Amino acid sequence: MPKNKYTFFAPQFMEREKAPGWYTTIAVAGLIIALFFIFFMHRYLAAVVTVLGVIVLFRYANVKPKKREVEISDEGIKVGKNLYPYEKIVGFWFIGTQDGLLLYLKTKKRFFPNIAIPIENKNPDEIKVVLSPHLPELPSQGEDMLDKVGRILRF
Repeated sequence: MPKNKYTFFAPQFMEREKAPGWYTTIAVAGLIIALFFIFFMHRYLAAVVTVLGVIVLFRYANVKPKKREVEISDEGIKVGKNLYPYEKIVGFWFIGTQDGLLLYLKTKKRFFPNIAIPIENKNPDEIKVVLSPHLPELPSQGEDMLDKVGRILRF
């Protein structure tokens, strides 16, 4: 067993409680947008896509996150079944949000370069010790834009 190996379980995403008014707000906003597309822009397909988007949003609103095993070793970072070798990662940083602590990995991918891993009840210093020989700790680059939008929408 490699000496620099750290394993823990993390949820797929941060779970956020939604009040009953959340569903009403999303439904009304979707209806207003769909009506705008129909009456002002005469874009019926856009209205249908908006309504379908609201339905999909409702469908996934109550999905509970599954726990994934996160393994940090000399090979790379394995999240669930996905292995991210160190050669494809630029660096890492931690950010605290109102929902908890997140470990961000900045990858060399052009689209969606940041990977967020929720850290539940784990000491970030222990993770730094294992990651530091392989990756530099970057100055905090803030929360990813998609994560911010998801947090604001309580998704």
